Amino acid sequence: MAANTTAARNEFAVLFSIGGATAPKVEFNIPTTHLEIPTHNIEDVIGVEVNFMGLPTDISNTNEMSVRYYGVVPA
Repeated sequence: MAANTTAARNEFAVLFSIGGATAPKVEFNIPTTHLEIPTHNIEDVIGVEVNFMGLPTDISNTNEMSVRYYGVVPA
């Protein structure tokens, strides 16, 4: 995103992968994400906040996000 200095659209594909490298983990895939300009907060701890919204590909779809779970098979 930082290297993209010529785009006029604010649309990015975002993938959150929470957990291990293989399993167990969960992935949140948001293919059409609108990112707001990051804001920072300097108090006791320096924090950065990036708000985002998952949007469908068009107004009649419900494909904002897909969730994929990876579990461990018991031995």
